[in-house]
Amino acid sequence: MKVKTLHGYSIADMADGLNNLLQSDFEPTLAFVFSSIAHNISELSKLFREKDIDIVGSTTSGEFINDEIFEKSIVVMLLDLKREYYRIYFEEVGEYAQSYEVGKALATYSKTHFSNPAYITVFSTSINGELLVSGIDDVLQNDFSIFGGMAGDDAAMVATYAFTNDKESDNALVAVVLDANKVAVNGLALSGWEPLGIKHTITKSEGNIIYTINDQPALQIFKDFFGEYHSVNEEDGTVAIGTAQYPIQVKRKDGFALRAPLNANEEDGSLMMAGPVKEGEEFRFSIAPGFEIIEKTIDGFKVFQEANQKADALILFSCLARHLSLGPLVEEEIEGISELWDAPLIGFFTYGEIGKNANGASNFYNETCSLVTLKEI
Repeated sequence: MKVKTLHGYSIADMADGLNNLLQSDFEPTLAFVFSSIAHNISELSKLFREKDIDIVGSTTSGEFINDEIFEKSIVVMLLDLKREYYRIYFEEVGEYAQSYEVGKALATYSKTHFSNPAYITVFSTSINGELLVSGIDDVLQNDFSIFGGMAGDDAAMVATYAFTNDKESDNALVAVVLDANKVAVNGLALSGWEPLGIKHTITKSEGNIIYTINDQPALQIFKDFFGEYHSVNEEDGTVAIGTAQYPIQVKRKDGFALRAPLNANEEDGSLMMAGPVKEGEEFRFSIAPGFEIIEKTIDGFKVFQEANQKADALILFSCLARHLSLGPLVEEEIEGISELWDAPLIGFFTYGEIGKNANGASNFYNETCSLVTLKEI
C-alpha cells in the first residue's frame, strides 16, 4: 500500500499538492483529512470528490504530520487501498444517548461486508464515545479493533464536524470499516498520567456530570485536593478549574479511562467532565505530567513497536488537553512516537480518544495518545 501526505494552510494549497501527487505514479482511493474549522469543509470535500477519492475527515484543534505540529491548517493522508478492502459509514445522531444504537448499527453494517472488521472513526462532540464502543462490542461480542478521535474546533468548544465525500455534520460520526483480513489494524492508547492519593467513589452522576463524590459535593472534594478554582463565569456561574491539569482515572475492568474536568458549577457543586461517568465508579485523581511522563509514554510505544514493527501508515489521536498540559514538550512526544516506525504519520489534537489499552480493551479516553498502525497484508 502506497501512502502519501499533504499539508497546507488553504484549500488552494491542497489542490496544488494533490495535483502534483496525481501526476506521479500514484492513484489514491482513500484519504484521511484533518482540518482546522477555519477552512470551508464543503469546498475541501469537493476537491477530493472530484478526484474520485473517498474521504474520512474531521475538524481539529491542531494538526501534525510526522514530527511537525501545525495550527489552523489542513493535513491529509492518501492511500491507494483497494476499494473492496474498506467501506465508509456516516450517521447523524439525534441525541447523546443514541450513541449506543449508532455503535450497534455500525457493527451490524460492517458484518454484512467483512467477517473481521476493524474501525477508524472521527466524530463530533454529540457522540458518546463510551456508548459507541459498547454498542459495537455488544454486536461483535469478540475482540475487535477501533481507534479514533473526537473532532475539535480550535479550542472554541462551539461546534465540531465529521465529514465524508458529500456529507458533513456537527452532529455525526464517520468511520472507515476495514477488512482486517486484508489490512492489519493495530494500536495502543497510552496516557502516562500518574494516579494521586486514595480511591474515591462517584456517588451521584448523570451523563458527564458528577454531582457528588463520596456523598460530598464534587467541587468541594476537588478543591480539597487542588485548592481554589481559577475563575468564575459571572453569566452562568460555571468555574474554570484547570482542565489540562487534573484528570481523574476511572477504574475499568481492564484498566482505567481518564476523564478531564471541563468546568464546575458553584450553585450545585457539580463537575462537568469531558466524557461519560457512572454512579458507583471508583477513581483516583491524577497529577499534572512532567517530562518523565513523555519518556514513559514513548517507552510504552517502543514496547508496542517491537511487536508491530512493520507499518504502511500511522494515525495518532492526541488529546488537546494533553497538549495544553505538556506545552511545547508535546512536540517531543509526537516526534518520539514518529521515529519508532519508518512510515508516514498523521494526526490531530482531539477532544477525546478511542483506542486499546495495554490489556487489549477498547475504551473512550481523555488526555490520552491513541495510535493506530495500518499494514496491507
